[in-house]
Amino acid sequence: MFNFSRQLTDDNNLTFLKAENLTGNTTDNGDQVTGPTWAFVPAYYVVIASLSFLTNGAVMAIFFSNPSLRTPFNIYLINLVTANFLYACIESPADIINNLYSGWWLGSAYCSVYQYGTYMLEAGIRVCHTLITVNRLWAVIWPHSYQQNHRKWTAYLICLGGWVYVHLNLLPGYILDILYYRLPLLVNTCYLNTDAQWQWLLAMQVLVYGMALFVMVGSYPVIWYYRRKRKKIVRPSATRSSSRKIRVSAYRFTESVNQSRQITSLELSADGVDGTASGRPAAKKQSHGFTILTVLTCGVLICWTPILCYYTVTIFIQIENRVYLEVAVVLFSMQSMVDPILFVCTVPGLREAFRKIWNNSNSQ
Repeated sequence: MFNFSRQLTDDNNLTFLKAENLTGNTTDNGDQVTGPTWAFVPAYYVVIASLSFLTNGAVMAIFFSNPSLRTPFNIYLINLVTANFLYACIESPADIINNLYSGWWLGSAYCSVYQYGTYMLEAGIRVCHTLITVNRLWAVIWPHSYQQNHRKWTAYLICLGGWVYVHLNLLPGYILDILYYRLPLLVNTCYLNTDAQWQWLLAMQVLVYGMALFVMVGSYPVIWYYRRKRKKIVRPSATRSSSRKIRVSAYRFTESVNQSRQITSLELSADGVDGTASGRPAAKKQSHGFTILTVLTCGVLICWTPILCYYTVTIFIQIENRVYLEVAVVLFSMQSMVDPILFVCTVPGLREAFRKIWNNSNSQ
């Protein structure tokens, strides 16, 4: 969230020496920088970054090479795996270096690139998850509107809006840090000097980082309720009435059943969640959109909650808990690798494409 390496430095010298323990001229070519100092966190980053690069890259390749998979709903999945892939390429290698050495010796320009990945891409990944939830809210609460208005260009615009939201919130603090608040890199690791922008830090914690988890977890019961409500068929109770009223009731019941089936079809398969271009409903494929949402919500609840709570508390109170922070870092970093695996398991079209590639590779 807000640079692991900085927090780990402050917590019992977990990864490297504190800056105040270094001696000598801080303007040299990095002679005073100590390291590499291998510990659990940088070693774990190497493994998780490699796996995230491979899994997200493979899913991206399948999506881009199969036009039938690029349905309106799947565009949100493509948006997420692309963000995960860029995060693994831009942020993760620099993060490993930042945790191995006592100071940043790769220059201010690369530090700016690294911090862009740390803040913009990480926040963007959170918003990508949130947009999937917002899409499902739209589908179950206003199914007719969803059927009529949700197209590929709509999905592209919504995804673009998410990235615009992230940059509008984070760019001011990011730019001010580069211009005014950046600390000497050779005696400090590369991190945003958030102590100099405390109000901005608090606002971003609420509006960007915390908002994503709150929206996903808070919306899930609503989506579940509306989905259940749409699928439920209320049987008319037996009443004493004339034959005419009975016929009217039967007619209304028939219309209710037809409408319920129509809404359910629109709600669950309006845009081909199953990974097909047609989006035609099928009995075995109706709940895949909700299944994707369920596994993603469970994943982010487990992986994001510890680190969100930790960094929210540290905004107000200085705490040092090395074990808790390590566990939180492990869980949070794991999410970017888990996302594409969940998509392969829950999207039939994507799973079938991987199965064909696997069979072709074994037959050769």
